[in-house]
Amino acid sequence: MELYKLSIFDNGFHYQKHHKARHEVAIMDMSNWEFYVLSTDLINERLGDGRSVGLGRLRGLAEPVGYAELKGKLTDLVCQLRYQDSTGAVQRNVSS
Repeated sequence: MELYKLSIFDNGFHYQKHHKARHEVAIMDMSNWEFYVLSTDLINERLGDGRSVGLGRLRGLAEPVGYAELKGKLTDLVCQLRYQDSTGAVQRNVSS
C-alpha cells in the first residue's frame, strides 16, 4: 500500500544556534535551518504505515543539508528516482 503520493519528502527544521529571546529569533535566516531530503519509498520501507516522523528518526534516515545545498540534494534525488523508474533498478539508499 502506498502511503504517500509524492516521490520526495523534504522536511525543514528551524533551530537557533544560541538561545535567544523569542523576539530575537531570526526565522528568515536560512543558516538556522536544516533540511532532510528522502524518497518516500525509503520512508515507507523504514517506517511502514507510521503517520508521523520525529527529528530523531529523520536523522537516522538522512543527513541534514543546509539551505545552500538543498537544491542540489533535491536535484540529485530526482535524477536518481528518474533513473530508477527508467531502468526498473532498485536503489535502496536514495537518501544519500
